[in-house]
Amino acid sequence: MKYEGYKKGYSTLPNLKRLSPEEVFEKDNSDSEKIMREKSEALANQNYFVEYDHDPKIYEICYDWIMSHYPRPLKGKSYLEIAKETEEDFLIHRCEQGKDWLSSAHVCFASHWKPEDKIGKTFDQIHQPVPMSLKNSPKIVEAMIHAGIFERFVWSVVHDEKYNFHPRLSYKSFDKNNPSVLLKVERQVTVGFSEHNFCLFVLRQYLVQEKDLDKKALAKAIEEMNDEQKKYKGLLECEELLEYLLS
Repeated sequence: MKYEGYKKGYSTLPNLKRLSPEEVFEKDNSDSEKIMREKSEALANQNYFVEYDHDPKIYEICYDWIMSHYPRPLKGKSYLEIAKETEEDFLIHRCEQGKDWLSSAHVCFASHWKPEDKIGKTFDQIHQPVPMSLKNSPKIVEAMIHAGIFERFVWSVVHDEKYNFHPRLSYKSFDKNNPSVLLKVERQVTVGFSEHNFCLFVLRQYLVQEKDLDKKALAKAIEEMNDEQKKYKGLLECEELLEYLLS
């Protein structure tokens, strides 16, 4: 897969693309072995599963749907079992009587956040740290549940060749004496189940190696961010990084 989103500049609402059910899970992932090694480590060493006011029947619906569409056979006999086998993370967001909340999270590749800090919160509350307006968050939730399947990408600059940036782990900052720049890309797919008033989030992580980056385009995207956006991206002090990207 090619990642063009960063070349278009910073956006907290990247271009949405409508998908068919057969496109939710990618079929050819050369990094599968590495990402599953990191997932095994996360399953053993961090709190990866939380739920709040959740209906167990939803797990059965998700299990059947994933089993019907996953590109390789899964051995698990339940939603929680197959969630450990896949390369993706899964979240479930519910809506009932005008209220929405994150009811379940099975997340091994969190980017500087903990699932237990987000569970039970509304879509608006979850995205409070994001520098964007969510005045229409009820409409966003409505669309996620009732309007179909959508894909989007979000990205961040990292300096470690790893997928998991859970707060329990340490991570590197840019070092001009030993420079390393990668792009961590998160593919987010929302699958709505209109009849049951919930949405399944499917999250898959990728790393774009430095040799594959358009460094000048990336530098331009960073330069065009305002301070709030840079803070959210962890790029407030980025002078040395920009100098390297433009050199």
